[in-house]
Amino acid sequence: MDNQITKEMYTKDMLEIKTKLKEHDKDIKEIKEKLEEHSKDIKEIKKKLEEHDKDIKELKEMIKSLQRTMLIIEDAVTNKIPALFDGYAMHQEKQEELENKVEKIEEKVETHSIRITALEAISSNNKNRLSKISS
Repeated sequence: MDNQITKEMYTKDMLEIKTKLKEHDKDIKEIKEKLEEHSKDIKEIKKKLEEHDKDIKELKEMIKSLQRTMLIIEDAVTNKIPALFDGYAMHQEKQEELENKVEKIEEKVETHSIRITALEAISSNNKNRLSKISS
């Protein structure tokens, strides 16, 4: 009888083990499915990371290009500002020279006007004297 109890226990234990193994097999299948899903997700993430890396590289190149352009513009502007100030100063000097010349011309015109008026007065007096003498 002892032998039969042992055999029954063995059979019962074996059945339990088989049942648990089947449950573990199901669990393993689920785990494998989840791993496959995660693998797909990881592949998608890697793809997106690669795309972002490309975008970042393009942005870095654009930034470098913009920096070069800014340097060129800055250099051009920096070099032209002193020239503009020099041109402005020369223009200012020329304008002052012209104003001085205009003032001198105005003075000469005024002087000539006075002289002409005086000469006309003298001429008028001389004509009057001549007409009195001739009469």
